Amino acid sequence: MTIPAAARAAPAAAPVQPLGLLLVAASAVIWSTGGLILRLVGETDDWTVIFWRSVSACVFLLVFMAVRDGRATPGLFRAMGLPGLAVGACFACASISLVVALSLTSVAKTLLIMSAAPLVAALLGRVFLGEAVRPATWATIAAVAAGVAIMVSDAEGEGALIGNLFALLIAISYAGAIVITRRHHAIRMTPAVCTGTAIAVAVSAPLAMPLSVPAPDLALLVGFGAGQLGLGLALFVSGARLIPAAATALIGTIEPILGPLWVWVFLAERPTSAALLGGGIVLISVVTNTLLDLRRR
Repeated sequence: MTIPAAARAAPAAAPVQPLGLLLVAASAVIWSTGGLILRLVGETDDWTVIFWRSVSACVFLLVFMAVRDGRATPGLFRAMGLPGLAVGACFACASISLVVALSLTSVAKTLLIMSAAPLVAALLGRVFLGEAVRPATWATIAAVAAGVAIMVSDAEGEGALIGNLFALLIAISYAGAIVITRRHHAIRMTPAVCTGTAIAVAVSAPLAMPLSVPAPDLALLVGFGAGQLGLGLALFVSGARLIPAAATALIGTIEPILGPLWVWVFLAERPTSAALLGGGIVLISVVTNTLLDLRRR
């Protein structure tokens, strides 16, 4: 799960605190398990998966905010206004698209295409906010586009191609959240994501069959929502305040590295040659651009 790091992390000039590094790294490791969890779910349909994941994540985040913020919790939702609602809608779109993408294409392709979100955000920032894009970033965007093209070139059948497109929609949705939080710096991420889970519940409820889920699948889906999404976010927002934004983005690359590894080790879902080549180009480009940004700042 990509989070608008620049909006939530400490300023780039802030000192790096080891606890912040540890918390953000832990969140990336937890988020990387999403593909494995979904692969372990049995025959439960996508909309029911989305429903239960969103319900459990929403409940977890509400409890987390109640413990952390106490009586100020309702005010945090009111304060985020329409921009916060828009960020929530972006996260709802990304959350729904994640489940669909993972059901149609490989974990490796989904996570590696998702990792292009910061570069997509640079393009959207240029179009909607008039932000300058450095030459190095343009080169990175071109390299990422080439890497994504290589990954989708070996899509077997219409379903896999649609899955790749949904993975790209995840990156676009996260990029939209990044651009909105750049424009509206006061948006708090936890209530915005919690709102996104509530939107996903409302969208999926009419299409889901909640009572049809076997007990083992339900346990996995609660873990998918409360643990993988909710706990991951709680760790992230706690740690990202303590380290620079570029460092947060760099640590975030743990997710697309470990995610395909889990399903490869435990389920023998081996990435294709095109996924490895294209994904390597994407990952190296994103990491290089982030390192250059960290050094420049």
